[in-house]
Amino acid sequence: MEDLQGQEHIKLATDYQKSQLNLGHIVDSNRNKRGENGEGFELRTDGWGAVRAGKGILVSAQNQDANGKVLDMDDAISQLEQALSLAKSLNKAAQTANNHNTDEETQRGRLKDALKDLKEAGLIQTAPAGIATATEQSQLHTANENIHLVSGNHTDITAGQSLTAHAAESVNLFAQSSGIKMQANQGKVEVQAQNDELQLNALKDATLTSSAGKITIAAKEEILITCKGAYIKLSNGEVEIGSPKVVRVRAPLVVNGAAQKDFALPLMQETRLSRSCLKKAAEEGSAYVLR
Repeated sequence: MEDLQGQEHIKLATDYQKSQLNLGHIVDSNRNKRGENGEGFELRTDGWGAVRAGKGILVSAQNQDANGKVLDMDDAISQLEQALSLAKSLNKAAQTANNHNTDEETQRGRLKDALKDLKEAGLIQTAPAGIATATEQSQLHTANENIHLVSGNHTDITAGQSLTAHAAESVNLFAQSSGIKMQANQGKVEVQAQNDELQLNALKDATLTSSAGKITIAAKEEILITCKGAYIKLSNGEVEIGSPKVVRVRAPLVVNGAAQKDFALPLMQETRLSRSCLKKAAEEGSAYVLR
């Protein structure tokens, strides 16, 4: 212990696994300051460490007067409420476009009833200049209920190899003002509705092109091309052309006998998973899901 002004410190240490608690002016065994930032507190050990609090934990880098409330988390709660307000406003826009909502209301309820002032055993982390986590191996983030990510500006995801997203029910994407882009620089793009309809709709022009190949349109039952009452229908091995006005053919015609061209349609697989079984497996930590 040292009470010399400007060098006040407390050091509790044992040589067993170099376990130490350093407070104030952090010094080495010769009482020399350890580095330019060797001030504050340090709890370290070469062994294991654990931090436990049965009623909840607040980890904060927000500056606070020494006489302030222990659980002063107003800045963190305010920021979380702002994030949920952003999510709510985008929910309204998505709902207008017939897209799905995020579960913002559940998160708002948990924030108010459980996390604020740590009414229940929760963990709150807050820092004014950012939070970063890193590992040379893998990170696992899991929740038995919901994971909600909100950013005031951009949310970026980058993968050195593959990016995979699985959902037991639905996947919903919504962009309010600047569109959606999906591109594959190498390899094919494959989109399938394996057990239901596929709809592609546009308010304005729709363009389908192949810059260096061909375009094939095939259907098992029928193909219908129509515009303002005129149509071409391919069904039951027949071609039907209809028009409320004139049909113009601007080319010489060559008519031969009947011909047929078969096309192998993709085989659509069906998978079935029970949501209740998925939830039960997550709660029990089971690697197997019963159907």
